[in-house]
Amino acid sequence: MNRVIDRSQGLTYLRLSLENLDQGQQQQKAHDLLRRHKDRLTSLHMTGYYFIDSYLSGFANNSPRDAFPALEEFFAESTSHFMFDNRAVKSMVSAPQHQQTPLKVLGLKILYYAYQWEEVIRAIDLSALEELHFYYHSYMYGFSERQLQILVDRIMGSDASSLPLRLLSIDGQLPGDGVIARELFVRLREAIPNIEIKII
Repeated sequence: MNRVIDRSQGLTYLRLSLENLDQGQQQQKAHDLLRRHKDRLTSLHMTGYYFIDSYLSGFANNSPRDAFPALEEFFAESTSHFMFDNRAVKSMVSAPQHQQTPLKVLGLKILYYAYQWEEVIRAIDLSALEELHFYYHSYMYGFSERQLQILVDRIMGSDASSLPLRLLSIDGQLPGDGVIARELFVRLREAIPNIEIKII
């Protein structure tokens, strides 16, 4: 794979999908790929157990986002019920500090405590974001109604009509009868008329 990427110097889109990152051998392969191509990487999809923050922190202790200057898409999925430090994920979703490309697509499927989710949501850079994907979970550690409320308030607190956000995708069944969620979606559509909201 390295040879193919190295020979394709004209690539304008480079995506890496890294799976099973809780396995040692897979971690090493993924680490080598990221180290070698991080400056050109435009899309990063990561799936594992409880790897996310500890793994990303290995690329830049204070700000992992700095290690991926061209990154436009970031998806992270963890199947762990263990809580882990969320500093690296906050860095990945936040506004670039230097000359990095801002995120246009973000997807998170992680089980965090409520306060950790709130920290991540408040860190999200909305300035260039076009697509936002969450896994909606009524379990106490998932992205649930409370987190959706904070997200909508965050969007509404910006100049919503000028945001490029065009898709909010929620993967999972809404809790209860979904009344509060639907009210929040109405607020979003009033502020951003062209937004598409998907419940998968």
